[in-house]
Amino acid sequence: MANLFGVSMATATIARISQQAATRFQDFADTVRDAVTKAPVKHLDETGFRIGGKTQWLHVACASLLTFYRVSARRGSLLAGRSRRCGRR
Repeated sequence: MANLFGVSMATATIARISQQAATRFQDFADTVRDAVTKAPVKHLDETGFRIGGKTQWLHVACASLLTFYRVSARRGSLLAGRSRRCGRR
């Protein structure tokens, strides 16, 4: 914001805006996740990384036209319970 518009923003303001955007887009994210889950062919991937000294997992589920991303503290939990064909490895 400072580089583009010359406006400085507090970290808390940026965090609040991000949380509000995540809330507004939750239904969309759920719809994409459900569509990828139902796709007959999909690619699933999980990559571990550290945030604040704790391991987190970036989960990616792709179908031909959609990609769903999610960060989770649990490994293997991306589509758990969504489809028998999409369970844990």
